Amino acid sequence: MMRLRLAQRWSDKLAHQRETGMGYQRVLVHLKAGRTIGALVYNASVLEVSDDLPPFEPQDISDIELATEQGR
Repeated sequence: MMRLRLAQRWSDKLAHQRETGMGYQRVLVHLKAGRTIGALVYNASVLEVSDDLPPFEPQDISDIELATEQGR
C-alpha cells in the first residue's frame, strides 16, 4: 500500500465534505494526464493507494471529489 500525503488545498477541500465512514472518505482522484482513479481511501491528509494501481505523485492530481455509489 502506497500512502501519499496530499497538498493542503486538497485536505482543505475534503475537510468540508461528508465522511464515507468513521473518520475516512472514499474519493475519486482525477489526474492531469486524464486518468481517474476511483474509490481510494483518504484519512488525515493521507491518500491510500493500492500497489495494484499505476503509480502517481501528489503533483499529478488535477482534482479530487467524493466517490459516490456510481463512482465506485
